[in-house]
Amino acid sequence: MLNELVLKNVKAATVALGLVKKGSAEPFVICGSGFLVDPKGYVMTAGHVSGKIKELIGICKAKKVEVERAIFMVYPHEDRVDFVTAELDERIARHYQVQKPTGSTMPDDVDIAVCKVLAEVEDLPSLKVRKSDVTLYEEVAMCGYPRGSQSLNSTTAYIGIRLSPVVQFGRIVSLFPVDNTPVPNGFQTDIIGTSGSSGSAIVDSKGNVVGMALEVFGADVMEGNESTRHTAKVGLVYGLTTNILNAILNNVADFFERNIKDIPYSFDTTTIHPPNFRRL
Repeated sequence: MLNELVLKNVKAATVALGLVKKGSAEPFVICGSGFLVDPKGYVMTAGHVSGKIKELIGICKAKKVEVERAIFMVYPHEDRVDFVTAELDERIARHYQVQKPTGSTMPDDVDIAVCKVLAEVEDLPSLKVRKSDVTLYEEVAMCGYPRGSQSLNSTTAYIGIRLSPVVQFGRIVSLFPVDNTPVPNGFQTDIIGTSGSSGSAIVDSKGNVVGMALEVFGADVMEGNESTRHTAKVGLVYGLTTNILNAILNNVADFFERNIKDIPYSFDTTTIHPPNFRRL
């Protein structure tokens, strides 16, 4: 179980991602969660969170509303707590696989993005990505901003504004593609996720990252009236394992130096044999 100091650091390194109106520090739109992986302001999140931000920037531009990418995080002091807004570099590191292990079931376009705080910083709280992968039934915790569009909205939050991220606890319940695979490419937890959970860090008992929440498996809950009804995802969280996260982080600094659009990467791992599907 995570102790109080570990939880404090995990929460400090957790951010919400979205948009601010140009020149403002107040959240305008929240699209998901993320976490700092370097004191210099590198942020890892789900690729589709970054994609949603880009889509909304286009919509705002069409409506002549000037907006900027930003992260939002709690920054505690001895006598007060600040909610900090930091503008993000417009460059986003997206990733694809150049070479996959034989029999790998991973898609070519991995749903991960890394961005960087625009300001020159050196001492932001950050999380370490663990070298070893998760084990089946290992205890883990997830930290993020589920439904951040409600909890961080100071004007319409009917339950009141909540600035601190949420920590949820659970276990690894399955590995991808199979439980006994030597190099799992993903895992499922029994932690309940919602919209906004995407990009959340999943950490072990020492507060080290063992994966990142990418998708919610489970019930499709309908919300809204008949004219505005849409499906809200509520269910179990799926995440990527550390062999993928570390392969990406090894190239991040180089990306921001070279200003390219994509970071190719390859695995140096044990071969994964493809599953054998058959009928009984």
